[in-house]
Amino acid sequence: MPRRASTAASTAAGDPDPFTGKLFWELPLAQLKAGGGLSFGFGSLTEALSYGSPTQNIGDENYWAAHVGNGKLRIYSSKGSDSDYFWRERDLLANWPVSPNGDIVSKPPDATDWVSEDNRIIGATKVGNQLWFAWTAAPGSGSGRGFNFPQAHIQVAKVDVAQDYKVVDQMQIWNANYAFAYPSLTTNSDGEVGISCAWGGGSNYGSHVVGIIGDFVLWYGEASDRTSTALSPTRFGDYLHVRLAHPDTRFFCGFGYAVHTVSSNESANYLYVEFGRNTIPAPGLR
Repeated sequence: MPRRASTAASTAAGDPDPFTGKLFWELPLAQLKAGGGLSFGFGSLTEALSYGSPTQNIGDENYWAAHVGNGKLRIYSSKGSDSDYFWRERDLLANWPVSPNGDIVSKPPDATDWVSEDNRIIGATKVGNQLWFAWTAAPGSGSGRGFNFPQAHIQVAKVDVAQDYKVVDQMQIWNANYAFAYPSLTTNSDGEVGISCAWGGGSNYGSHVVGIIGDFVLWYGEASDRTSTALSPTRFGDYLHVRLAHPDTRFFCGFGYAVHTVSSNESANYLYVEFGRNTIPAPGLR
């Protein structure tokens, strides 16, 4: 039950290594709306864990998680109205594969790798009483008897808050011929979970896809025809995300990009897509 400091976040600037751990805070919306002064509590996590992103659309409590090895989650929760934040550790249902040096690799046609990503939990959302956490995992098996995933893939763990944060399900987004990475999750007003992520490898270049978990299909608006070499190492996946569309929050909106060669130079086409399911009219109203 660590305590947050009740002061401005700028007081944390004396941290000897500001890039270690995680700094988090919750801003009071009423004070933001009123303008003028702003006071809030913050917490600084300094353990050597890969902390992830907080959940979206969750009301007055934030949740996020970090890995403790490849078989356990440390799940955090924090309310802006409380002076303390909390964590608890829970076992996953299955260990997940980690590469020996921590580098997740997927080879596209024109490079040695298109993924520049680690295992931090960057996808997080809340569905009823369940927290869904998603991250990128390496090819291979998580244990001697585990399934051998042929490509880098996405792991999703579902945690039931009402059952003392028990992990109640664990699923994977994977394919034998190409890799998935960089998951972003959010929940719409119908309780469906939308995902935005990247796919590539094999005969494919890194590209952006979206979908609804449970449909077992992902959709892309435009595929890349090369791997980005503007940054070193070669990479894809920055800024991919999914959010709720407004004003109709049954729908999702995703942001991504495609990488192309234009006049011998590299060019990125940025993509915004709205997606979801149309409501089926009631009988007799069609």
